[in-house]
Amino acid sequence: LGEAGYQTYLAGKWHLGYHTPDRWPLQRGLDRFYGAIAGATSYLKPKGSRGMMLDNTPLASPEGEFYTTDSFTDYAMRFIGEQSDDAPFFLYLAYTAPHWPLHAREEDIQKFVGKYRDVGWDELRERRLARQVELGLLEEGQELSPRDDGARPWNDLTEEQKDQLDYRMAVYAAQVHRMDWNIGRLMDFLEDKDELDNTLILFLSDNGGCAEPYDDLGGKDFSLINDPDYGGVSSYGQGWANASNTPFRRFKVWLHEGGISTPLIAHWPSGIGEMQGEWLRMAAWVPDLMPTVLEASGADYPETHNGYAITPFVGQSILPALKNGDFERERWMFWEHMDHRAVRQENWKALLEREKDGSGQWQ
Repeated sequence: LGEAGYQTYLAGKWHLGYHTPDRWPLQRGLDRFYGAIAGATSYLKPKGSRGMMLDNTPLASPEGEFYTTDSFTDYAMRFIGEQSDDAPFFLYLAYTAPHWPLHAREEDIQKFVGKYRDVGWDELRERRLARQVELGLLEEGQELSPRDDGARPWNDLTEEQKDQLDYRMAVYAAQVHRMDWNIGRLMDFLEDKDELDNTLILFLSDNGGCAEPYDDLGGKDFSLINDPDYGGVSSYGQGWANASNTPFRRFKVWLHEGGISTPLIAHWPSGIGEMQGEWLRMAAWVPDLMPTVLEASGADYPETHNGYAITPFVGQSILPALKNGDFERERWMFWEHMDHRAVRQENWKALLEREKDGSGQWQ
């Protein structure tokens, strides 16, 4: 995109190599970068190897009020706003929300405390499926998968467990809420610059909801929630992750639909035209994003760069589908994550689920 005249920016998570500078974003083609070179980090006080970086400069741990989701958005808008020419721009805004740890602003948490306790994950899944059908996201007759094996029936839990799980889910919901609010900030910013209608925006999650560390009570001590010095695994557990992935089975890491199926929202009023507001039910996957962006921008994909052979992309552009609904998958789709494996061709999918002892059988 740079060679096609674009300014290129990244705000948020990198997680594509951080041990040596040659693997950092600016050395891999981006013009500006702000965020976490490592994967997950504390939302409230990122520090050390999981701290924030601006371009190639590690930053000191922030003092006072700080929240990564807000800061990522601040820098995304700053990069666009500081651009001195009228060149087009590419922005990869990689929020870590709602990835663990469970960190959220108190005013956001209080919007959700108590909303999940008297519902529980069993009833929540039924409500969400009904809502998905009502919205048209899923078709009438869609069945709800059985509750995940790792989650007890909600009504089998103690009152204290329900209280703590309600709070965990409230923090998780607050993380999503804050991300949604920040996306609104960015949309307003683009609209004020008269850039919104001619900016292709693609929004998706990188996988289904995350159940780590695989405990229906959420895992890790309750006291670690909102601990600014803790940046590790503390989450909302298998029951809530199962609900997040309604109506599918399993969650992140597994290659069932609950692990890999995520809606994609595309917004481009001046480019999409007649398909605005329409549902597209075809299956696409992350490798399709590269050729889609190339077609939209007019950029070329090189065979070599700086003397190195470049791996050919395996996806195909979904731009025709976004413009007029036309799309026919040319190649099979393949996945592997932590030795779970899957392959899909049209409406057939084969899946190998690995057990802890390494065994597994294709389904």
